[in-house]
Amino acid sequence: MARNSHASIEIRMGDLTTEQSDVIVVCPSSRRLFDSICQVGQGSIDTAYEDALQENPRAHIIDIETDGQLPSQVIYFVHWKPHYDEYRLRKSLQKFVSIAIEKAVYDGYQRIAFPAIGCGNYDCSIELVAQVLIEQICHLLTIHSLCVSIVIEPNKTAIYDEFEAQLDHFYLSQLELNCACISSKIGNGTIEVKMGDITRETVDVIIVSSSSVNLKNAIIDAAGDDIRSIYDDELNNNQCSLLISTPPGDLPCEKIFFIKWKPDSNEAILQQSIVDFVSNAIQNMIAYNFNSIALPAIGCGDYGCPVAIVVKTLVKEVKKQLIMRNLPLKVIFVIQPNSTNVYDEFCKQALKPLKGNTYKYGFFEPIFIFHLLLRNHKIGFQYYP
Repeated sequence: MARNSHASIEIRMGDLTTEQSDVIVVCPSSRRLFDSICQVGQGSIDTAYEDALQENPRAHIIDIETDGQLPSQVIYFVHWKPHYDEYRLRKSLQKFVSIAIEKAVYDGYQRIAFPAIGCGNYDCSIELVAQVLIEQICHLLTIHSLCVSIVIEPNKTAIYDEFEAQLDHFYLSQLELNCACISSKIGNGTIEVKMGDITRETVDVIIVSSSSVNLKNAIIDAAGDDIRSIYDDELNNNQCSLLISTPPGDLPCEKIFFIKWKPDSNEAILQQSIVDFVSNAIQNMIAYNFNSIALPAIGCGDYGCPVAIVVKTLVKEVKKQLIMRNLPLKVIFVIQPNSTNVYDEFCKQALKPLKGNTYKYGFFEPIFIFHLLLRNHKIGFQYYP
C-alpha cells in the first residue's frame, strides 16, 4: 500500500465517541451517530454545529472542537448523502474521505477516525462501501502521513468482517502488482516496466494520451473534480495545443501531462506519431525540471494497435532520448494488470540493448514484511514496502 512509513490504516470495533484520535469524522445525516455525539457533548457540540451551519449553509465540512468533552480534539462534520446509482455513490464516498483527510493534513493532525458510513439505516451495499473507503484511504496515504482508523460498532460483525476482507484484498493485490517490475539502466537514466495502476505512481509527472478516453477518464476521476474542470477549460481555450498540463489533484505526482496523440493504420505514420509522443513528453519533463515520469502503453488497449510495433517504438525512442540527453531521468512504463502480453513485450524490449550500446538491467524484488494477525479466527495481512 503506502510508500509512506508514517501512514497506516486500521479496522477495529469500538465507539466513535470514545475514540482516542485527533479527529473523528461524523456525517450529520447519520442521525443516530450524530445524536450520540451531541448527547456526549451535553448540548454544546450540536449548538456549535448549528451556529456554524447557519453561518455557512453550503459548507461541505464543519469542524467543532470538543473542549475535552470527548477524547478526540475535534469533530469534522462532513456532508454526505447516499445514492442509488453506483457511480454517484462511489464518487460521494471518495469525496467524503478526501475532504476529511485533506483537512486533517492541512490542520496538522496525525490521527483520524471514520465511521462505516452508509452501512446502517441507508442500506447501501456493505461490500461496495468497504471497497471504496479502503481504496480511497489507501490511495491518500500514499500522499499524506496520517494514521487512519475505521471504527465499526461492536455488534456489527458482518460489517467489520467485510472491511477486514477488503483491506486484506487490497494489500494482496498491491503485493501482486509490486512484484511484477523490471529495471534497465540506460546511460544516466533508467527504464522501469511494471504492472500496476498509473494513478498510484509516485513520480514527478504522469502522462496520458488525450485520445485514450478510458484511461483519461480514470486519471481525471482519480485526480478529482477540480482537475476535470481545469482540463476542460484548458481544452476549450487551447484546442490545438499538443499538451495540456494540470496540477495533480489527488494523484501522488507534481503534474499531469495530457498529450495529443491518435493511432494510424499506416505503420510508418503510427511509428512517427509514437516517436513524437515520447519526444514531447520527455522534452516537457525536462522543461519542468522533472526527473521521473510514468507512461501508459498507448495504443495497446481499445485501439488494438499492433502491440509489437507500438511497444518496440515506444521503448526504442525512450532509450534514444535517455542516451541523447544523458540526464538521470527515470521513465516508468505502467501496464494494466490484465495485459500480460503487453507487459511481456515491454520487458523484452526494455532488456534488449540498442545497437552499439550496452547497459545494465535487473529485476526489482521489493521486500515485504508480513505480520499475520489472528483476529476473530481470521488471518489478515499488514504490508510494508
